[in-house]
Amino acid sequence: MSKNPRFVLSAAILAANIFVSGLLAYMLITARGQRENEIRTTIENVTSLLDRSITEAVGRIDLSLRATGDHLEEQLRRHGGIDDREVIALLDSRRAWVSGFAATFRVTDASGAVRYCSGGCVSKDEPPLADRDFFAAHNNQKDSGLIVTNLVFDRAYNDWVISFTRRYNDPDGRFAGVITASVPASSFALLFANLNLGPHGVAMLRDADFAIIVRTPPSPLPSQLIGSRAPSRELMDIVASGDGAGFFHLAPASDGIERTLAYRRLSAVPFHLSAGMGTEDYLTEWRGLLWKGIAAAAIFLAGSISVAWFLRRTEAATELSRSLLRNASDGIHILDFQNNIIETSDAFCRMLGYSRDEMIGMNVNEWDVPLAGLTYEEIVDRLGLVSKVQTVETQHRRKDGSRLDIEVTSRPIEQAGQRLIFCSARDITERKAAEARNRRLSNLYAALSQCNQAIVHCADETELLPKICRCAVEYGFVKTAWIGFVDETSKQIRPVAWYGEGHELGFPENIPVVTVDAGDPRSRGLTGTAVRNNQPQWSQDYLHDPITAPWHEFGKKAGWMSSATLPLCRNGAAVGCLVIYSGTINAFDEDARKLLLEMAMDISFALDNFAREADRRQSAAALRASETRYRLVFQTSLDAIAINRLDDGAYVDINDGFTDMTGFVHDDVMGRTALDINIWADLKNRQILVEKLRHASTCRNMEAQFRKKNGDLIWGLMSASLIELDGKLCILSITRDISDIKKAEEEIKTLAFYDPLTHLPNRRLLTDHLRHAQAAATRNKRKCALLFVDLDDFKTLNDSSGHAIGDSLLQEVAKRLAACVREADTVARLGGDEFIVLIEDLSENRDEAAIQAEAVGAKILDAISQPYLLAGRECRSTTSIGVTMFGGRNENTDELLTQADIAMYQAKTAGRNTLRFFSPDLQVAINSRVAMEEGLRLAIAKDQFLLYYQPQIDDGHLVGAEALIRWNHPENGVIAPGHFIPLAEETGLILPLGQWVLDTACRQIAAWAAREDTAHIVLAVNVSALQFRQPDFIERTFATLEQTGANPHNLKLELTESMLLDNVEDVIAKMTALRSRGVRFSLDDFGTGYSSLSYLKRLPLDQLKIDRSFVSEVLTDPNDAAIARTIIALGQTMGLSVIAEGVETEGQRDFLSGLGCQAYQGFLFGRPLPLDEFQMSLRTLTSVSQ
Repeated sequence: MSKNPRFVLSAAILAANIFVSGLLAYMLITARGQRENEIRTTIENVTSLLDRSITEAVGRIDLSLRATGDHLEEQLRRHGGIDDREVIALLDSRRAWVSGFAATFRVTDASGAVRYCSGGCVSKDEPPLADRDFFAAHNNQKDSGLIVTNLVFDRAYNDWVISFTRRYNDPDGRFAGVITASVPASSFALLFANLNLGPHGVAMLRDADFAIIVRTPPSPLPSQLIGSRAPSRELMDIVASGDGAGFFHLAPASDGIERTLAYRRLSAVPFHLSAGMGTEDYLTEWRGLLWKGIAAAAIFLAGSISVAWFLRRTEAATELSRSLLRNASDGIHILDFQNNIIETSDAFCRMLGYSRDEMIGMNVNEWDVPLAGLTYEEIVDRLGLVSKVQTVETQHRRKDGSRLDIEVTSRPIEQAGQRLIFCSARDITERKAAEARNRRLSNLYAALSQCNQAIVHCADETELLPKICRCAVEYGFVKTAWIGFVDETSKQIRPVAWYGEGHELGFPENIPVVTVDAGDPRSRGLTGTAVRNNQPQWSQDYLHDPITAPWHEFGKKAGWMSSATLPLCRNGAAVGCLVIYSGTINAFDEDARKLLLEMAMDISFALDNFAREADRRQSAAALRASETRYRLVFQTSLDAIAINRLDDGAYVDINDGFTDMTGFVHDDVMGRTALDINIWADLKNRQILVEKLRHASTCRNMEAQFRKKNGDLIWGLMSASLIELDGKLCILSITRDISDIKKAEEEIKTLAFYDPLTHLPNRRLLTDHLRHAQAAATRNKRKCALLFVDLDDFKTLNDSSGHAIGDSLLQEVAKRLAACVREADTVARLGGDEFIVLIEDLSENRDEAAIQAEAVGAKILDAISQPYLLAGRECRSTTSIGVTMFGGRNENTDELLTQADIAMYQAKTAGRNTLRFFSPDLQVAINSRVAMEEGLRLAIAKDQFLLYYQPQIDDGHLVGAEALIRWNHPENGVIAPGHFIPLAEETGLILPLGQWVLDTACRQIAAWAAREDTAHIVLAVNVSALQFRQPDFIERTFATLEQTGANPHNLKLELTESMLLDNVEDVIAKMTALRSRGVRFSLDDFGTGYSSLSYLKRLPLDQLKIDRSFVSEVLTDPNDAAIARTIIALGQTMGLSVIAEGVETEGQRDFLSGLGCQAYQGFLFGRPLPLDEFQMSLRTLTSVSQ
């Protein structure tokens, strides 16, 4: 009997829908389970990594506490006390070493008082720590180790902090105090900063009392704030179970979020760590699959019902199944008995890079690497397939040859009597890479932790470095690790420790030589570059990196795929390196690099610690040796060594040096005190010594006076320290006799601050007194005066009478100056004949103070002018004094001296032996003078001068001219010589200026010689005394005449009477030499100065010149007329021509002519003119003169 077609159709539809629904439900349940397993793995890895990070941080803090404790105990053991600066510097270095944690290190004494704090400043409000539980625990338990407190709120930080504490002992093993490192909770939060747990994920760290230390992300809920103690029931249950780690599900809590969390009790500290993700976050993708499955089932159901015919309904169902396969997100495929694909989803095709047509009929061994070549039964056996679902991880080979990590969920099925395998493949390449990265980081954390343990327990480098290499390989799962140091002689990096694969290949003996010499090509690899530049070097693809080419062959044999080279330092300088080779390409990502850099820092820290420990052991050995030599040194030392009891001061022992220095023998002092023998000249010094020793246990280089047995005083330089003899504290003192040194210091001080001739303060000490006087004047609002005293004509006396007489005069003047002022005032010598008198505490009123200063100045003028008896003969001297007042303003000391100097020169100008006060007008004049001097120098450099010519008439004919210099100033026009010649003479600029005039005049003489109407002109040139006194003046003049081609007979040099005052013989010799070549001489301004007829008759002169001052009043002043008459008569008597200067009127000319003077120069005959105008006026000069 045939079945009802409707029934068959309905049954087929029902069966197809049940199959599809079951398949979808199975896939969704499996996907959810897999997703939840992945999340558990992820959050478990997160808690593991956080545990390692916190453990590493705590280990670093503990290592710093240990090292600090060792250093403090060493100082107490070696010196009996603690060096404040050294400890503060040590605490600051420890704080820097735990970088990333804003830890504050403190050191307390045995009473709990905070003695030291990183940063160097212990606040007055710093509370003692004696009432803290950890302090009591350390005090009561010698082996208390590291104690970590719960979270507390620290007002100094204004933050929640956790304290890590360790005890340190005195040399006898007794409790000496506690070292603490206070770490704010915000520092732990930095370890959580880079977590990515999804939008609703959370990670939380709680202390032993479940107070929240860190919550990321932060929450505003009161129960989730830092310091809150409100753990969930689920967390309390898992903690109560005693399990160190586990998972728990948290139902929607106060924030309404459902989460899955991993729990871990930390290994280093009694803290609780939990991290989890929001259910909605990690199931979002799965819920999308759920809705897709429901939609696919509904579509399949609707489609199956609408099929009209059985075959079409069957075809439709098949097509829908295929559509479902094509649209499935996982790589679904079905294998037959021959391991060939009979059906596949589009996702699986895309996964392997084939089209669907290519995939149908492909055998499993064409893409599945581990299952290639196996039979159906072998695959079933390999996959463990019986009738249950099995999930395995494998690798698939894509069409392009690349490989994917795949998770395949499989089960055997039977379809129409045919045995098949239903497979669902998911690409887990990214997950596997993340897991591999987490494993690498976990391994590196483990290696870092083991390295830190080795650092803590190893005593020296020889023991530590091999362990570092072993830990890096065994715990870090790398191929090879080695450590090398630079040989200072050869500059080569020589391996000192290594571990791992490659030894059978000859590692490290057969690897190429590496050097740090920048000029050696062998230094350009990763290792040489890392050490030379003190920078880590990374190679992520070692066998294809050009820089590692010399090591490629060896690296290929050893399986090195990537490398890390990290410099190792001592005291901040690179001395070696740690080199690690991994068997994986791109093994060192950013996180791995950070861990390896931390490892290198830890090793460098250990190297510094070993160096300090070696120094400590060496010091201890030296101390033991010194104790052996102590008695010999004690007895043979030339210094005075004594031992006194601290409590009563009684002498315990002295050496022979003590007897030699003080005169006290052993029996004089034994059992007696320093007070008994009265050895201290000032007992306050002994009290200071004892106080220093009680505070710091040592006192160095204390200077004090001591009384010898015979009563004489000596200076001693004492160093002392506290020592323990027979259970009692004693003072060991060593004193050196420095009496001769103190005497020499006084002599040096005298030489440095006093004038050796007069024993007055010198400029240096005067400057110091002047600054003190300024400060005192500002405080008490009183005025002061500074007197600049300069002897008149001292140089003349010194040169004529000899330096011995001059020195005696200076000494007498110093005594008289000191007698003119009060004891509180200052008399100083600047040098030469210049003295300074500083008068303090004058009136508050400036005018009254000036009167007081003037009175002192008058007293000085009178005292200095009194006769002196020097070397048996009477001498006289006067002085010029410049005074400046100060007080009430911030005057510069150099400015005050300059002002007084300016005023002194005003006194000199006023006739000497007088006193002048400084005024601002003088300063203005000085400034103007300085500006003119600068302008004059610039004018010489830029050739801004020109010559004017004034005619000279003799007997009505033009016979010559006088060359007169003018300054052609670019801004002020033509400037007459009277404005700048005096300054040029004072500054010495007259020398280059006079040479220019002579050169220019000689060139003009040569130029006029070529013209018939001017060839006869004699050109007069003024020569200054300074110019004429030059040793080579004759040579210069002859050279100028030769270079210009000028006729010497047409050159007339005008000299002044002032030249006759000094070295007349030299003047006569020079004039004679020049005159022998034809140069003429005229005595200018004759009659205005000092003229000795005995000298005058010896001078080879040609002419006398009557000064314009006599000519201008010759008609009205009988005296001027008489002088003019005398000069004319003198000239006629001596056979010299006479020329009158400044003739401006015919009356003057006629008067002079009547006296016999026929040569004239003045405005009547022509004004000084520039060259061009002068030459144009030559034609009219004769008629005018007539």
